[in-house]
Order: sequence, then C-alpha cells, then structure tokens
Amino acid sequence: MTILEVEDFIDTADKIRKIKIDDRGTSVTLMNSKYPKAQIAVDGDRIITVVNPVKKK
Repeated sequence: MTILEVEDFIDTADKIRKIKIDDRGTSVTLMNSKYPKAQIAVDGDRIITVVNPVKKK
C-alpha cells in the first residue's frame, strides 16, 4: 500500500476489528470495506502494522 492509500484507509475506516490494551498502551486494528482484505493496527502516535495480503499467482 502507498502512503496515500494508508491515509485513505485510516480516514475512511468503517470497522474496528480489535482493541488491545497492554502495559505499552492501547492499539486498535481497523478494517475498511473499500480494502476488503487489508487491516491496519494503530496506536495514538503511529501506524504499527499494515496487513495487505496479495493473491499468489
């Protein structure tokens, strides 16, 4: 995913998949119907993980 796609994903996310609270803080995994397989985990300061599966040929 490009940076613009990641920003669009976060800005238009329509579902929270998971909220994780631990001693390092809180992180949220977002999903977006415009990007059906992708997921992004974020905390208050930064993007932690971008999961963007690609079909194998």
